[in-house]
Amino acid sequence: MRRALFVLLNSISIIVSATDYYMSSSGNDQANGISPSTPWQSIAKLNTVLSGLKPGDRVLFKRGDTFNGSLHITASGTEGNPIVFSNYGTGSEPVISGFSTISDWTNNGRGIFSKVLECSSEPMMVVFDGANTGMGRFPDNDWLTIDSHFGNTSLSDAELNSSTINWTGATVTIKVNRYTTNYLTIGSHSGNTINFPQGASFELCDGFGYFIQNDLRTLTLFKEWYYDSKTSTFYMYFGVESPLNHDVKVAAVDNGAVITGAGYITIDGLSFQGFNVNAIDLNNAPHITIQNSIVRYIGNNAIDGNKSGYRTSSDFIFRNNNVSDVNNCGLFLFSQFTHALIANNSISDVGLIFGTGYKKDLMSHSAIFIGNVGFDNLNTIIGYNRITNIGHRGISFLGTNITINNNLIDAFCLKEDDAGGIYTYQETYETRSCNVINNIILNGVGNISGTTTPSYDRMAVGIYTDGFTRGINIEGNSVAFCTYSPGYFSNSNVHGNLINNTFFANRYQIYTSGSIGLEYMTIQKNKFICKSPFPSMTWFFYSNTGFPDNTSLDYNCYSRPVANNDFMLWWIAPKSAQYLSLDQWRNTTGKDLHSYSSNIAVTNPDDIRFEYNASLLNKEIILDTDYYDVDGNKYSGKIILPPYTSAVLLKDNGTASQQSNPLLYVSSCVEDNTPSLIKINCSANLANIVSSSNTFTVLVNSSKREINNITVSGSQVLLTLASPIYIGDKISISYSAPSESPLQNTSGTLLTSFSNMNVSNNVTSSNSQSGSGSGQTNQPVEPKTNNPPVVLVSTQSEYPSGFVGEIDASKSYDSDKDILSYTWIAPASFPVSSTTGPKIRFLNPVVNSTITTEFKLNISDGKTVQSKTIPISIRPYRTDLDVAEVIDITASEYNASDLPYNILDGRIETMWSAYGDNQWIIMELKEPFDIQHVKIAFQPQGRKESYFDILASTDKKEWEPIFTKTASCSFSGNLQVFEFPPSKSEKEFKFVKIVGHTNSVDKFNYISEFRIFGHRHSYNSTYEQQPVKIYPNPAEFFVNISIDDNALNFDFINIINMAGKIVFRNRLDPGIRNFKIPIDFKKGLYILQMGLGGITLFTQKLIINNSI
Repeated sequence: MRRALFVLLNSISIIVSATDYYMSSSGNDQANGISPSTPWQSIAKLNTVLSGLKPGDRVLFKRGDTFNGSLHITASGTEGNPIVFSNYGTGSEPVISGFSTISDWTNNGRGIFSKVLECSSEPMMVVFDGANTGMGRFPDNDWLTIDSHFGNTSLSDAELNSSTINWTGATVTIKVNRYTTNYLTIGSHSGNTINFPQGASFELCDGFGYFIQNDLRTLTLFKEWYYDSKTSTFYMYFGVESPLNHDVKVAAVDNGAVITGAGYITIDGLSFQGFNVNAIDLNNAPHITIQNSIVRYIGNNAIDGNKSGYRTSSDFIFRNNNVSDVNNCGLFLFSQFTHALIANNSISDVGLIFGTGYKKDLMSHSAIFIGNVGFDNLNTIIGYNRITNIGHRGISFLGTNITINNNLIDAFCLKEDDAGGIYTYQETYETRSCNVINNIILNGVGNISGTTTPSYDRMAVGIYTDGFTRGINIEGNSVAFCTYSPGYFSNSNVHGNLINNTFFANRYQIYTSGSIGLEYMTIQKNKFICKSPFPSMTWFFYSNTGFPDNTSLDYNCYSRPVANNDFMLWWIAPKSAQYLSLDQWRNTTGKDLHSYSSNIAVTNPDDIRFEYNASLLNKEIILDTDYYDVDGNKYSGKIILPPYTSAVLLKDNGTASQQSNPLLYVSSCVEDNTPSLIKINCSANLANIVSSSNTFTVLVNSSKREINNITVSGSQVLLTLASPIYIGDKISISYSAPSESPLQNTSGTLLTSFSNMNVSNNVTSSNSQSGSGSGQTNQPVEPKTNNPPVVLVSTQSEYPSGFVGEIDASKSYDSDKDILSYTWIAPASFPVSSTTGPKIRFLNPVVNSTITTEFKLNISDGKTVQSKTIPISIRPYRTDLDVAEVIDITASEYNASDLPYNILDGRIETMWSAYGDNQWIIMELKEPFDIQHVKIAFQPQGRKESYFDILASTDKKEWEPIFTKTASCSFSGNLQVFEFPPSKSEKEFKFVKIVGHTNSVDKFNYISEFRIFGHRHSYNSTYEQQPVKIYPNPAEFFVNISIDDNALNFDFINIINMAGKIVFRNRLDPGIRNFKIPIDFKKGLYILQMGLGGITLFTQKLIINNSI
């Protein structure tokens, strides 16, 4: 039993906490079960008390032990006091098991052995020598074919003959369509027709496949099995093998844990294995947390939330778990799971065996399935999961304000087709405001066996928005190697976004069906990159109408490097396919005006390399030769990828050739102070080649205006007009590229011709008159002599290291009142808040000796640039302080290899990380320490604010807040100094706790280094030998007393001033060895007395140093 003891000023109160119950496979059900020395043994015994558990109670299973049975949980905890199921001791996670291991086989002849085995229901999980194993089937490895059918209740096949084998009572597994497989009991078999009265999910398809299972006559291959529920007999085919040489386990129990009508339950650090239906079954169960656990070998779903109906199981948390070898779904949350968090889990090998999973469900075989079209799921986060080898969908979601972020999904649609790595569906027209961001989705396969689908026409899509989906923001994802399928497929995503994604080596990088589903979408800054030539395309647009005008489509890269970017595909049904180049696409749609083709071409697809980083740290990738990306950036030796990003690289091996992006008109304007000058902005810098004036046509109020001169400057073409522009003039401009001296960029790419582009008229001066025919005389505004900007900078000349500094140039001005632009150049080791704007902040590096460096500022008024160099010195900070030695570190939780002790290893590239609010680390110091400041490094290279509290304690029980709701530097994760407030820096602490409150970008907490600086506890050489230790001394707000000599017992304590008056008196419990006394008396010298039975046994001088 756990007890918390608190010493109060005038009394001692003992608060008894909730009860701990202990379980051990070597325990005794007749014991009391409330200590590790008297544990219970069986789950059956435990179930007798589960309904009576109270908030805060814990059930602890011994590590390394296995417990057979099913937990039935109906009691609830409360907020802050959940009922916890966890572990104690050392070793591997304790196993809650539903397996029966078979021995004592009976030889039935013909290689078949049997064993009578009582099971809760027909087994759906059998493990043979550690591998999930399917039941017997006919035919063994192929599909029979449906010749004809009647609705969804019967099929006929010429190969079926009831007089040879009558399959009545067996199960037929049918590929009903590309995305659904049903398992139906055969009610009757007559001739070549089998009937299944319960009916399939959809009408059957002739030519599709089926096979027979769940019948003893199907056992013909090694390891095939069958269970006869009438006789409770398990059969397995061993052939010439001996069953004694193999380990066979059968799931004989349906569920590992059933939580019904209960809330605030935590399952932490357990392993659930070998259950025929579900590992954990949730039924109207809010506030359930499952973490740090293992779920393996489950016949249906690892976590099932299908039974809650329309009752909510809100605030569900599933994090840091490992799920594998599950026959239906990893998480099947087909009820109202609002505010769920599913984070940092590994989910693999789900839904891979035909003939398993839900018998009649099109939602089977997904890693994560959450939502229901019957109600709205709200505010769910699914992030940082690793999902591999999945039968159907990786993540399938329905709901509003759902975020799917930073997941790795690799190898999906291994069993069915027409699904996605990330899939969503909608039957109504509400905008859902969901986010699919920064995911990496690889290797959509698509299993078309048992169908008539051609092998090249699969639908294992990276990201799939189906039905009437609206309002999905798809941003920053990488989708690759959906070889026979689209990277992104959309039936609809009205009011949605497709921004800054990379699609590579898919059959179609994007496939959109119909134009209505594209309405009000923003599709920008994506990279659509094909690896191979035809039939791989950047876009397959299927519609019988044109491209919608209200779709924003621009700034994308369309690249087919092996095919010289010669066409993309546009198909207008019901007409035949049209193959369009990017220019033809622009002319046809009126979109993608600033989009481009890649600037690199290769001849061999093997010269294209795809790299990705599905981790929390930057990833350095060593390159065997030089590479380019599709934007023409060159990489030599290595490339560094930020977390959850990717890169497509093209080898520079002599077969790569530079191509030029198109040179395009962007905008044009006339400014108030230069009314005779039109500035034309282009998409790249121009060569110093000037066309003749007749290549341009300028219309002012529909009348042609003569051009006196043409010059180029950077990416601008400057046209000097014969007469100025006035307020209200309407201006348009056209350009026709000439055969001689056309405008071009430095690579020789010609400026694309344009016509009737509107020119922005920014003339506003009062002495400019309208030129629209008002009858007034136009008065031109003469160009002014330009005065350069005046640079004024304010900053300190010296900063301590580890602090944030600031340079302020906001008082700089321009006497012409021109708008100023600022460009800052910072030293390499100084992270800065921005490189533009009048004011910047910077984080000083930690240095061991004073350094002097320089910042440079360039200020431009658009005509001239003024520069200023700002020297700054950085000095070491508080070199007089000691570094505290940490002897123990614990954390609330951590992710994968991001262990707590990484924050003490002196390496900024390692870290501790944990998902969610209120995650903490506690450090125990070797000795009491007067802490002056801490240095904290958050996520390396991170440009985000981290939010946290810091608390300190002398005893790990009472915590004193030091920093509350504190934020780190927002533009760097490097070491930063946080000074303890004066009221805290004069105290000594033994424990330091940092509590993370996530950050400004995601829901993670990151700390890479934590260092504590201050003064060691000062005491004389005999301090350690003293039987009673008093600290701090001098004291300010409180004093700690530690009784180290077990032979000493005290029942009172007095504190006496120098006038002999007792200023503090209290009774003591002789069993308490450590306590704290608050100080509420004046500064001065006092005597502390402790004794027993009225006799003083110990005295010590105590100095109080406060302001009372």
